[in-house]
Amino acid sequence: MANTAFSPARFQHYWKLLKLAAPWINSALIFNQDGHLCWQSDAEALRLPEIISPLLAQYNPQNSATADTPHSHQLESSKQLLLFQLSDSETETTLSLALICNRDKDWVQHSSENRSMIQLLNQSLLTEYALRMDVQEQEEELDAIASELTHRYEELNLIFSSDNHVQNLAHGRELLQQILVNASNFLDVDLVAILLPGKNFSLHYAKQNNLPANLKEILSCLRNEMYPALKKLKSTIVINHPEDARGIHVVMDTPHKFIIAPLLNVENEVIGLIAIINQDQRIDFSNSDRNLLEVLANKATATVIHNFDPLTGLENSHSFEMIVMDTLKQSWQNDSYHTIANIDIDRMAVINAVGGLEAGDRLIKKVAATLTRMVRSCDTVARLGADKFAVLLKNCDLTKGYTLMQKISQAVTDIDMEWKHTEQEISISIGLAPITADIQNVTSIFGNVESARIAAKERGRNQIQVFKLDDSDLLRRREQITWVSKTQSALRNNQLVVYAQRIQPIIPNQQLPHFEILIRMLDEEGKIIAPGYFLPAAEAFYLMPKLDRWVIQHTFELLSAQQQQNSQPSCEVSINLSGQSLTDSALFGFITGLFNRFSIDPKLICFEVTETAAVANLEEAQAFIKQLRSLGCSFSLDDFGSGLSSFAYLKSLEVDYLKIDGMFVKNITEDPVSLSMVSAINQVGHSMQLKTIAEYVENESILQCLKDLGVDYAQGYLINKPQPFAEQLENLNKKLAITMA
Repeated sequence: MANTAFSPARFQHYWKLLKLAAPWINSALIFNQDGHLCWQSDAEALRLPEIISPLLAQYNPQNSATADTPHSHQLESSKQLLLFQLSDSETETTLSLALICNRDKDWVQHSSENRSMIQLLNQSLLTEYALRMDVQEQEEELDAIASELTHRYEELNLIFSSDNHVQNLAHGRELLQQILVNASNFLDVDLVAILLPGKNFSLHYAKQNNLPANLKEILSCLRNEMYPALKKLKSTIVINHPEDARGIHVVMDTPHKFIIAPLLNVENEVIGLIAIINQDQRIDFSNSDRNLLEVLANKATATVIHNFDPLTGLENSHSFEMIVMDTLKQSWQNDSYHTIANIDIDRMAVINAVGGLEAGDRLIKKVAATLTRMVRSCDTVARLGADKFAVLLKNCDLTKGYTLMQKISQAVTDIDMEWKHTEQEISISIGLAPITADIQNVTSIFGNVESARIAAKERGRNQIQVFKLDDSDLLRRREQITWVSKTQSALRNNQLVVYAQRIQPIIPNQQLPHFEILIRMLDEEGKIIAPGYFLPAAEAFYLMPKLDRWVIQHTFELLSAQQQQNSQPSCEVSINLSGQSLTDSALFGFITGLFNRFSIDPKLICFEVTETAAVANLEEAQAFIKQLRSLGCSFSLDDFGSGLSSFAYLKSLEVDYLKIDGMFVKNITEDPVSLSMVSAINQVGHSMQLKTIAEYVENESILQCLKDLGVDYAQGYLINKPQPFAEQLENLNKKLAITMA
């Protein structure tokens, strides 16, 4: 291929000067150091490269022609060929110049003046060629940079397009599937796979469903060879050649090239992998391929954490709700009929008490595996919480759903659950409800099936209850739906009020006053509705995140207004968060936005989570607490002591305060067991450098007993009755004004 370093226009200038110096020259050709033709002076010279190229190949570079003395060759038609070897030691540039002239004179017979002029022109030609080569190399480098930038831009487009899909798609599996499709399309690979081996979960994708014949062997290699290696290395593995596999002690039974990136949780533990695979005859994977896969691995990790239960690998409540929403929309569109089941493991507390958390986790995994095994591939199994599961049966009526649940109930009963030589009896309570076109929202679906499940449990456990509108027990449950509607209306119409109750140090100190933030609802006449009426319904129907956000924002608004009035903060507050909010990935961003908007010092804010909610969402609670503590917020663990495994979980939660469950505190002066529990919780809290708070302090004798035990703070009607937070702040302002006077 001709070299383009020397343009025809520039060479024409050289050619004119050469013709002036040596009119007897008929044609000229230039060859680069590889022997390729760079330029020819005219059409007549086009046939000459075939003659000249073999001559160039014969020359030894050390005995070749020079810019001063050419080689001479006789050609046909009374022509001779003069070959000049032009070289520059500084730039290491080499050119061959071929001049075609009449053979009536030898080179040495030409005048010395003509020879000198040609030699000078030849040197100028060489110098300019070297400069042009430098320019061309720089242009090629710029083209390479531009190409790389374009490639990176495409990668970013892929990443951002994945973000759009994350926002628009329905649930976890669909999100992961889209990540696989994006990786396959952009990287043009034979196979993409995501595996969560500890949870028996896998997805794979190939273009046009062109799956390799040895797919099982590939997946087995990923699960049994690559995954253990990833758990040790905790970094991406690239295998382009067999020696790459041997270098990490991996046995390769398939002729393929791999890039395997780990999925790492917040503790930097490998929970799974994403891999791209090609046949071994394809080109090697590049660093760019690796970089992109690592970005997609981060996205896959976030999707797994947000949408899948970490213990069982099943869809979590967030993802399951999206699936049910899609199913309800299908019913609206085509009048299809589906069935949903809510399942609760009976006597789970006994299992935890006898065998501890390990036994409980083992049972949950076995139940999850049983449910997954017994439903169809089109159905969905999810874990909603600690001992609760859900099953969505697509295009299945209640009769068939009931029959299947009977089989599932028997299969769970048959689970072998022997722990420390003690056989445990296992059973489940099941609620069933239909999903039909006449149901208006997902909230109603979850409310109906939850009502049925609770009724089944109340009827003696190991029961199946179908939701029916004429069932008296279920009708009582339906009352909760009414409260859901009232709660939604209160949120829309600002019929909620922020209340607060003082938390007081038992031994007075100089700290700012501290309040627990509470919530009340207003009825149509403006009367106060206690939270015991509407919060259970909000909890059951997944409205707590909205209520929590309302409380946080309105608390910040009141604090900000008070700070502007006094130019300084006058109190600290504790704000309750539900278990549902702990799994809300957007809540942290919402809270940080409020801190910036209202200029509230995070050190003034303590967030309260109940022990039950924290344990049920342990991984999310740990991550959320860590995020807010990094801003300066503190945390309080509410109702501590109500769970059977309180002390076991306490070490894993970075909290600042322990709130001792009021059921122990209110009986402390009469019940020795309650006294012992409060004393033990207080001692454990202090040993971990935590402050303790006693709830339900109703009289002086309880307060004195707490003081004798060394409890740090007290809260209850003896200290302060709940009041609107605005009034509490106004009272503080009045006291501050008196102090300032």
